[in-house]
Amino acid sequence: MNNYTKVFSLLVFAILGYVGISHHEIWLDEAHHFVLARDSKTLSDLYFNNRYEGHPMLWDFLLWCMCKLFPTVFAMQLLHLLIAIFNAAIILWYSPFKLYQKIVVCFSYFMFYEYTIISRNYALSLFLVLVSVVMITRVKKNYPLILILLALLANTHLFSLVISIFLFIYLLSTDENFKALFSQKRNYIFIFLYLVLLLFAASFAKVPPDHFLFNYNNDKLLSIKRIGKALSICWKGLFHLQPINEFNLWNKNWLIEFNKNIGIVASALAWLIPFLLFKENKKILLLFFCISLCICLFAYMSPLNVAVRHSGFIFLAFVISYWILTQQKNKTQNKKSEFIFSVIIAQLCISSLVMYIHDYNYSFSEGKNASAFVQAINKENNIPVICHNTATPVISAYLQNKVIEINSLNKSSFCHWNNNPFVLTENEIVQNLIRFIDSTNVKTMIYISLNKIEINRINLTKKLRITLKNSFSKSIVKPENYYVYLVEKI
Repeated sequence: MNNYTKVFSLLVFAILGYVGISHHEIWLDEAHHFVLARDSKTLSDLYFNNRYEGHPMLWDFLLWCMCKLFPTVFAMQLLHLLIAIFNAAIILWYSPFKLYQKIVVCFSYFMFYEYTIISRNYALSLFLVLVSVVMITRVKKNYPLILILLALLANTHLFSLVISIFLFIYLLSTDENFKALFSQKRNYIFIFLYLVLLLFAASFAKVPPDHFLFNYNNDKLLSIKRIGKALSICWKGLFHLQPINEFNLWNKNWLIEFNKNIGIVASALAWLIPFLLFKENKKILLLFFCISLCICLFAYMSPLNVAVRHSGFIFLAFVISYWILTQQKNKTQNKKSEFIFSVIIAQLCISSLVMYIHDYNYSFSEGKNASAFVQAINKENNIPVICHNTATPVISAYLQNKVIEINSLNKSSFCHWNNNPFVLTENEIVQNLIRFIDSTNVKTMIYISLNKIEINRINLTKKLRITLKNSFSKSIVKPENYYVYLVEKI
């Protein structure tokens, strides 16, 4: 009976996942990596184009291979869904949890929505983490295979690199046979391969000095903002409920939005939960907190705001730590631990349902709708299309062609993070549009913006006439509203 339930659950997961991706419009981050892979002709190009990303390139490599045969957005979404289905299957058949817990984990927020419906490198990270844990918790272990899996895991995301390192250390501290691996010459190649790929993955953390992020955030090192975002990462990873009264609810946590002071207290208390669950096994406790505190340190030092999807790595560390603990106890859970774990995954399942329905009913990004409109008014593709720099990837992905990026006025698809200035003022946009007209001698062009433009003021330049042709402003992601303008030379 259990097997039938598992098969049925996986089938429901696959069907809902397919419906979800069919109604999900990709946004900047998804599109950026897709077009980066699509428009990199060689592996050398892919490596060069990846230098500003700050993350290893295994997901980009998979997309690059896929694009050689199927260079479409939906092909990327199907590939991502396939990986997510494998993730659900691993949880259902190999995790040591009770059946109801396995099902709820599969449909929890990070597993089902964030790492299934949204096509990023996280599903690949999750897959390699889960397979690694399955191999690590087996009685008979294939150590060379574990090393290969951990090496691949390190090359999916910087946070996965952290998980890879501490799973390696955990294995080294708990398994005498794994230690013996280092004394056998035939295994040196696998150890060497792991270390080389680990260093290769770590090399992506250093981005070129002209990256716009270096001028992005000047908060003091001991600022409340930095402390708050680092502290809140555990709360966001374990207790993610959206403010359902808001339309732009993605990436928002209800309690933190409701009251930041209460949110700070809750964020601090959230760290007690994994401590209470794992304190009986100090090595597992260290595994969880070493992974989590390294991620917190990155969040603290980074100028970027920590998105909910990043907090998912805390949830992932929590699940695999509880997995290893439960496996060691012959798949038994005491009532207190089972209750705490079940409450956490249950409310994350509710969050997943809320976000899934919202994404189904509304546009996650308006880029797809804007692209369809541009195709309708530019059927012959004879009018140049110019895009706001961070609109370029989405428009290029759906138009299946490069467009002109407003900062550089060059044909492009993926974002160039070294544009200076990165964000143009309205005056700079107008000047660039005039420069483009003067240099190309075109009389008409389409400009796609993420913000409304003061048309009347621009039309006073007596060089351009700009007309709003359509606006698409009902995006769940705030910066993903699109405004399509027709720009004509006077």
